[in-house]
Amino acid sequence: QLGGVVDADIDAPEAWAIATGEGVLIGMFDDSCDVDHEDLIGNYAGFGHDATLTNGAEGFDDPRPKIPDDRHGTSVMGLAVASGNSLGGRGVAYNATFTASRGLGDFPTDVQVARAFNFARDNGVDVHNNSWGFRGGIPDPPVIVDAIDLAFLEGRNRGDLDGDGDDDPLGMVILFASGNDGRL
Repeated sequence: QLGGVVDADIDAPEAWAIATGEGVLIGMFDDSCDVDHEDLIGNYAGFGHDATLTNGAEGFDDPRPKIPDDRHGTSVMGLAVASGNSLGGRGVAYNATFTASRGLGDFPTDVQVARAFNFARDNGVDVHNNSWGFRGGIPDPPVIVDAIDLAFLEGRNRGDLDGDGDDDPLGMVILFASGNDGRL
């Protein structure tokens, strides 16, 4: 693979022998996601979000591309959840469902970024992918950190697990790209 290391991969076929994503809802915040793409439409949960718009605004519930540069999130979700439909590639969790939050390419405000994590938490996302990262040397904005912390702690509400009569959160798995902006 053009100088790559042999077997330095994620061993997806071996993982598929264990699980293919059934019952998992994956979310993401990126520039957008073409939920109508032939490899994605079958796994789309049917709801999405544009973090740059206020609740009730036209297009608020639409993560689809809106500007020509909106294309990164579609490929990111393809790597994660592209259906095993023999039309193109197959995602790592090809039987998982997904939702998406759009807006990263529009240079969102800190509050708009926080909305993406609130949306994911409010909609029961199990795993949230963020193929981006904060810039080095700049403090992470508190409103975003608070939204991430709340999603991490209170996400994946799975019912009364301890028998005390209230719903118990498992916490959302939140992933960020590790190599963005040269930060590892």
